[in-house]
Amino acid sequence: MMGKVQYYRIVVDCWRMFCKYLPQAMSGRADWEELNGQASKVGKQYGETKFVKALIFAFLDEIERVQEKREGTNR
Repeated sequence: MMGKVQYYRIVVDCWRMFCKYLPQAMSGRADWEELNGQASKVGKQYGETKFVKALIFAFLDEIERVQEKREGTNR
């Protein structure tokens, strides 16, 4: 079972990833691969539990949604 500090670290690492990639225009495959690599790194760091995966996917999904909106390809 994770303690409060562990939950905090997971959320903060996901937040940092979100803040790093959200403002930039994801212009090509390399950008998305870099983001996916970062997400994978965070997942492995915290044991890829159901909670960790769900949190990472939520952040990735929102980054993708914003990128699609920027490009005019709304879901």
